[in-house]
Amino acid sequence: MKYDTVHLDDLVDAANPERVLQEVRGILTGILTDIELDRLEHVFLDVCRLFAGTFPGYAGCSTRYHDLEHTTDAFLAMARILHGAGEKGRPLGRHTILLGLISALMHDTGYIKKEDDRIGSGARYTTTHVLRSIDFAKEYLLPRGFSPEDCEACRCMILCTGIDIGIGRVAFRSGNDALAGRMLGTCDLVGQLARRNYMGKLPYLYRELMEGGVLRHGSEYRFLVDTVPFFRSALDRIAGDLGGEVRYLREHFRVRWGIDRNLYLEGIEENILFLDSVLRNNPGDYRALLKREIPEKPRLAATIR
Repeated sequence: MKYDTVHLDDLVDAANPERVLQEVRGILTGILTDIELDRLEHVFLDVCRLFAGTFPGYAGCSTRYHDLEHTTDAFLAMARILHGAGEKGRPLGRHTILLGLISALMHDTGYIKKEDDRIGSGARYTTTHVLRSIDFAKEYLLPRGFSPEDCEACRCMILCTGIDIGIGRVAFRSGNDALAGRMLGTCDLVGQLARRNYMGKLPYLYRELMEGGVLRHGSEYRFLVDTVPFFRSALDRIAGDLGGEVRYLREHFRVRWGIDRNLYLEGIEENILFLDSVLRNNPGDYRALLKREIPEKPRLAATIR
C-alpha cells in the first residue's frame, strides 16, 4: 500500500462490524485492561443485536442512513482519537475511555423502535433521538453494573453529538469527561463525513429528515446543494465548539500506520469537492454518480443469539 495516496477507507473494512471490533481491540490493547475490553466487546455485540432486531423488546434498525455502520464509524473514530490523545501526552483515565467508547456505541440507539412500534421508521424520532439514546443507555447500563454516575457521564457525552447543542451548556463532572464528550461529538461528524460512501447515503438522509419533520419542503437536489455549506459548518463546529480535538486523529494515523496525515479531514475535503462537482456538472443525473443504492452490509448481529 502506498501510504502517500492512501484513503481512510483503505485501512479498515469499516462496513464489516467484526473487522471494526478487531481493529478497536488492537488499538486499545495496553490502554484498557482485558476486563474492560471484554466489557466493551459485550456492549458492542449487544448494540449489534439491537440494530439487527435480536435484542429483546426492540424491532431493529429501520433507517438506511443512521444504521449500524454509522454507529461503528463513530466507534472506530472514537477509539482512534483516544489512542492519538494518549500518544500526544493527553491520556484520559481508563474508565473515562471505556465510557466514551460505550457512549459512541449508544449515541444513535434512539433511532431504534420498540418492537410494538408500528408507525413509520425510526426516522420519525430524528428530533428526539439524542434524548432517546440517553434513555436507552441508562436503561441498558444500570442493570449491568454501571453506576448512576457512569450513566450521567454517558448522558453528557451523548449530548455532544447533538448538532445544535452548545458544548458549553453541558454540565460535565470533570475535565476528562468534557474532553471525551468533545471527542465523541467530533467523531460522530468526521466518522460519517469522511467516508467514501457518504455521498451515496445522502438520499437516505434526506428521506429520514423529511419523515422526522426536520425538512418540511424542498427537493432532494436542494438538500444536496445545501449539504456543501453544511460540510463547512461542521468543520467550523469541529474546530470551534468541539475544541479542535480532531488534531489527535493525526497522531493515531502516524503511530498506528506510519501515515503523518489526518485522513478524516482529508476525506471530508475530498467529499466536499466531489459533491460540489457532481451537483454543478450533473444537476439532472446526479444520483447515479453518487451511487445512490447502498449494498447490504455484513450483519454480525444476525449470527448472534
